[in-house]
Amino acid sequence: TILVKERNSLKIYVAGQVQRPGTLAYSTGMNLVEAITKSGGFSRLASRNSVRVTRKSGTEERVFEVAAGKIEEGREPNFELQPGDIVFVPEAMF
Repeated sequence: TILVKERNSLKIYVAGQVQRPGTLAYSTGMNLVEAITKSGGFSRLASRNSVRVTRKSGTEERVFEVAAGKIEEGREPNFELQPGDIVFVPEAMF
């Protein structure tokens, strides 16, 4: 008998201008703000309204540009993530 305590193969990848870039375990219903928060939040150089989420489906790859700053302010709905998504927070242009 095998008892699965945890599924560790479902991951989200967070890169760029966050405090702790890296790999996160995906959980059902995980959203963009949750992933950024689990990565320590935005760095001071982050471009909060130009976050890119790359999603691969078979051989097709889609890129979504998400205004995470507006989500934080309650002006946009949160963006639900899927296993394997890559979240990239670019540096702001000053």
